[in-house]
Amino acid sequence: MKGYDLDGNELDLELDDFASRVFQHEIDHLEGILMEKYLTAEQLAEARSTLRELRARGVGQLPEPEVGVGRLRIL
Repeated sequence: MKGYDLDGNELDLELDDFASRVFQHEIDHLEGILMEKYLTAEQLAEARSTLRELRARGVGQLPEPEVGVGRLRIL
């Protein structure tokens, strides 16, 4: 991976395993790519079914974020 740090210095990183997946995940966010792009139709159907079941049980509901000057905090 090539990029720049906050001071404008060029970075050249070679990543593998978990670190590479984390970086790819974050780059996908920046490019508007969702995880579902990488799933097969069968995996996507299973994930959607599981999410429907969890929502029906009220699991996974995030609280409203608390927003203040210079901060965002989810309680």
